[in-house]
Amino acid sequence: MQDTTTAIQRVAKTPGGISYATASEVCNQSIKPLAIARELNQDFVSPCIGKQVNKIDFSKDVYPLVRRLFVVIKRDGTLDEQAGVAYVNLLLSDRGQQLVNQVGLVPIRDL
Repeated sequence: MQDTTTAIQRVAKTPGGISYATASEVCNQSIKPLAIARELNQDFVSPCIGKQVNKIDFSKDVYPLVRRLFVVIKRDGTLDEQAGVAYVNLLLSDRGQQLVNQVGLVPIRDL
C-alpha cells in the first residue's frame, strides 16, 4: 500500500485482511488491531486499549512488535547539525516528551 490510510481502508473492506501500521494510527479506526504474544505460553497483548494506544505494555516491552524511532544527526559543523541537535533537544525536553505522548507514542522519559 502507498500509505497507512490506504492500507486501513483496504483491510476494512477485505475479510481476513491484514496490514502493518503504527498503533497510534490504528487504535481509533474501524479495523480491529491484532493481539499477539511473544511466546507460545504467554498471554496475547493488544496494541490498543479501546481507542487508545496500549502505552503501558509498549513501555514494558511486552508487546512484541515495538520499534524505536531514531534521529540521525549529520555531524559536520553545519546548519544541518545544529538543526538535528535542536530537534533532539526539543524531543527530549519535558514539552517534547508531552508532545510525543499526545501523538500516541511512548515517551522515553517519565512525564
